[in-house]
Amino acid sequence: ENASSYTLYVNNADLVPPSELLNEADFTTKDFPKGWTRSSSGTFADEGYFRLGTSKANGSVISPAVNISDANGTTTVKITAKPFGTDTGVKMKVSVLNSAGTAVSSQSVTLDSNEKEYVLVLSGGVNGSQIKIENTTTKKRVLLAAAKIYSGDASGEANARRKAEESGDANQRTITGITDTCYTVTGLTPGANFTYKVKAIYIDESESDWSESK
Repeated sequence: ENASSYTLYVNNADLVPPSELLNEADFTTKDFPKGWTRSSSGTFADEGYFRLGTSKANGSVISPAVNISDANGTTTVKITAKPFGTDTGVKMKVSVLNSAGTAVSSQSVTLDSNEKEYVLVLSGGVNGSQIKIENTTTKKRVLLAAAKIYSGDASGEANARRKAEESGDANQRTITGITDTCYTVTGLTPGANFTYKVKAIYIDESESDWSESK
């Protein structure tokens, strides 16, 4: 039988894990992190940190290859760092490298005067991508303490990925957890006429009114 109407309902879905930790490196110990590489100049251990940059050269470290393909190329890099000595205006650059060592996406941050964790979400990653961390200007040096690399967006619960879930049958369907501006409902009774309406669930869990049925 042909359906008389359909209802589209929007609500918060259960949070799903937004990310997966792929690599964690501690640069405060005497042992350089396993699998990481460093530039031939401009890098060395410095009083419980690993310094990127000198007065004459920039320095960088590169992670082992990681698989970011499961997260549609999105990766989150969390880096704990601070400027060297009295250096000010120190910029730290983080890049996703392809298999040829070319940067496919990059972000730069200006370091605060005190040690802090910086969270950068980048795109363009694939299976075999590497992460490069570097200072950008000589005499603007970075003291690196730690780095964590995640697949997906690990920038916080507010940015956690949500999943859309469907319940019902070919004649009536409820879809919850839609976070995009469009959604395609498939598997409905062919040739049927239907209406739909939508309402929003806000971050504070309050709800909007239903939209007009169309």
